[in-house]
Amino acid sequence: MPPLMRHRFPGVACAIALAAASRVAYSTPLDFLPVGDPIEDEIRVLDVLGTADSLPHLGMRPLQIRELPPLDGPAGSGAAAITRSRIRRALANDRAVTDRVPGRSPRILQLSYPEDQRLEASVGLEGGGVMSRDSTALLTPSGIHMRLGAQVDHWVVHTHLILGHVDHKEFASPLVGGSRLVTEEAYLGYSGAGGLWSVQMGRNRWQWGPGQDAGLLLSKTSAPLTGLALHLAIRPLRADGMILWATLDGPLGQQLAAHRLEWQPASSLRLGVSEAAVYQSRRWEPLYGIGVLPYTLVQVLLEEDQPDSSASQHNNVLASVDVSWRIVHGQKVYGEMLIDDLRTTSAPMVSKYGYLVGWEGALTLGGRLSWGAEYARLSRYVYTSPSLPFLAQGRPLGDPDGPDTRRISAHADWNPTSSWQAFGSYERLDAGESDLNHTFHTGDPRVPVMEFLGVVEHSNQAELGLRYWPAAGIDVSVAARSKWVEDAGHVTGARTTETGGEVRLRLVY
Repeated sequence: MPPLMRHRFPGVACAIALAAASRVAYSTPLDFLPVGDPIEDEIRVLDVLGTADSLPHLGMRPLQIRELPPLDGPAGSGAAAITRSRIRRALANDRAVTDRVPGRSPRILQLSYPEDQRLEASVGLEGGGVMSRDSTALLTPSGIHMRLGAQVDHWVVHTHLILGHVDHKEFASPLVGGSRLVTEEAYLGYSGAGGLWSVQMGRNRWQWGPGQDAGLLLSKTSAPLTGLALHLAIRPLRADGMILWATLDGPLGQQLAAHRLEWQPASSLRLGVSEAAVYQSRRWEPLYGIGVLPYTLVQVLLEEDQPDSSASQHNNVLASVDVSWRIVHGQKVYGEMLIDDLRTTSAPMVSKYGYLVGWEGALTLGGRLSWGAEYARLSRYVYTSPSLPFLAQGRPLGDPDGPDTRRISAHADWNPTSSWQAFGSYERLDAGESDLNHTFHTGDPRVPVMEFLGVVEHSNQAELGLRYWPAAGIDVSVAARSKWVEDAGHVTGARTTETGGEVRLRLVY
């Protein structure tokens, strides 16, 4: 279940919290909105509606709380009123809103002192489960979520601990009753005066590009990364840039460098260009780190500086370009193109690429009706490499479905009030047999990379549910779901069907 934004775990006695309750509670606007937070969906709807004067770099997340636009003005239409209400109640603590905000949830601890010093903490029960006729399984992560944040002047420190059921058990040691303690967010940050720049060091997730479910280059569906991110705002040009350095595998010396520039020439149009490289080194390489040179050129320069070690200077470079355009108020289209390798000569190689296109809309209809549809297609061999795959903890840094796949998804939700939501979704995934274990080596016969390999597995999933979200710290949903797979396991004629339900819960104080 995506974490509810900006809550922290209890680190002091309840008596201290009660003593602080009588004063005005201020939180820290220097925190970052976690990638995948449910409020991100509301921010996207606000952008589709076009009712905010200035929205931040939505194609380059996480967003910083202080970057989000003020929401104190007129609510506008019914759709905008519901959207603004949800965002405002979730940000009320972080924005130091002192008046009464309907649906605002308290935190177990909020303290503020002179000279921008703040301390905040919260604890919550978050997660869910999937039930069918034959099995019951917990969603990941499910359990107790504890968050702690502190701000001193321009510095902020934040950690998010999870005690409970977590997949990828090899990365977490079992504690009480088989539960595991992990963290997906833990960072130290600093913001310059006026918010023109910020730096974040620690463990987090990033997503670049306009895709809602995933990004093709960097995606919220990847494993958490430990690294350093620098964000720069170029306000006269309405542009933002980001440089990211991360270690993917310390013992193997695999590092990640990525940079992105996002430009908003008009309030309805965003253009982005991104590049990322996985390279071999025991440390972060400064030429990759400065972020102003194309990574292919960086490799050439390093080989010139150390010609005797050129074999260890190779890298795996991917690039993407994307566009998002609100064609009219309430309608937005977007697209992204990913280039892994591009064969432009007679060299013995194949092109590796992918793309996605999407459409989002929202309107006032007895409250708010919003919807979206997305199509993504990845060729064979994307993200793979004989020595430097574009992976972290065995998962793609980009689209989670990996190579040789095609995904079609659609969703819609109707919100009569800010407390209730009825939703439905459908997704079809076609997957060939050229998965992450199939790598193209130089000299292999060239193949048509946009043709599926072998028997194609067709997976379909539909969901219909109801959500109750009356306050920032109370979010409960139930849904009926059905999944059916044709040619399951890439076996012709094999078919599986699973029908059941799903429950999600988030109670945070």
